[in-house]
Amino acid sequence: MIALLLISRLPVSPEELRTAIDEQKTAPASGVNTGVHPQELFSWQAPIRPYKKKSQGVLRFYIAIAFLLTLLVYFLGDYILILPIWSTLFVVYVFTVTPPLIVTYRITKFGLDIAGRMYRWESLSHYYLLRRF
Repeated sequence: MIALLLISRLPVSPEELRTAIDEQKTAPASGVNTGVHPQELFSWQAPIRPYKKKSQGVLRFYIAIAFLLTLLVYFLGDYILILPIWSTLFVVYVFTVTPPLIVTYRITKFGLDIAGRMYRWESLSHYYLLRRF
């Protein structure tokens, strides 16, 4: 019952899930720790957010747009809007320059474990996962 519930919510194919479960079952059952939790069904490592390295020209373009917006806002007299313009530019700069961390995603019998934070199946009852393309 639980396996059917898990299969219907996973973005992987049922064959991949079955092979992962079979690998878990064929693992040595002695007291030796193999580094895998017995409740873990599937795990992988991936970046925490999408990332595409951009050239310096893109950053110059963002700075030019921010500067033009700042001039426009300054001449219109809304000085308080200058701060959100430059803070947004800072956030875009940070996300453009720094690559994302590589974290471990795990699917367990209890829920999803993403970067050490557990999301239990009970709390994910209002969400569903799709496999696209």
